[in-house]
Amino acid sequence: ANGEEDVPTRFLKLGANDFLTKPLVKLEVQTRVNANLEVLELFQKVKDLANKDFLTGAFNRRFFFDSGNAIFDKSKRKKKNIAVAMLDIDLFKRINDNFGHDVGDIVLKELSEILVKNVRKSDIVVRFGGEEFIIVLQNVKDKAGIVKVAEKIRETFAQTKILVAGKTLTKTISIGVSVFPEDTTKIWECIKFADLALYDAKHNGRNKVVEFNEKMLIEADYQKG
Repeated sequence: ANGEEDVPTRFLKLGANDFLTKPLVKLEVQTRVNANLEVLELFQKVKDLANKDFLTGAFNRRFFFDSGNAIFDKSKRKKKNIAVAMLDIDLFKRINDNFGHDVGDIVLKELSEILVKNVRKSDIVVRFGGEEFIIVLQNVKDKAGIVKVAEKIRETFAQTKILVAGKTLTKTISIGVSVFPEDTTKIWECIKFADLALYDAKHNGRNKVVEFNEKMLIEADYQKG
């Protein structure tokens, strides 16, 4: 309602997105509100392009590395457990070799949708690279509950039938699980331990969920030596 000429300028300098003077004109209000909504939508699109994988819609590796420390620091402050589940599609290369990369893309998108549907909104699904995904489950109670979620995801994907050129394709995944701070108090070690558990799953039959244990560290050091 202030009619001074410099008032709009001062408001905008202080961070306002827009300024309307009274008496209000209905059409002007609608036009400005719609313009600001379009800016917000554009901002969200740009944010998604930076933080999400273009193919699957899952968060990307960049987002995970940018946000990972903050997630784990929050967990420390609230003394809540975090689980990291690392998984990938068994024998994924055969899909690309036998059916083509476009079919491989369909399988990746199907897996991403299953992951998102089977975790909470507070959890994070990340396409870590290629056919490899990471799930960060926040505020978890114990390993038994985490393994139950991972098993549900594994079973759901194994039972999913993907139609390709009139044929039905089924695939499986292997999952490795590590828990913070039970296994480690460092975020990157938690990822490493989940990866070791995934390695164990892949080399002991595939299509299974494996929890990290200290024996895996000893075996990994032995293989390096």
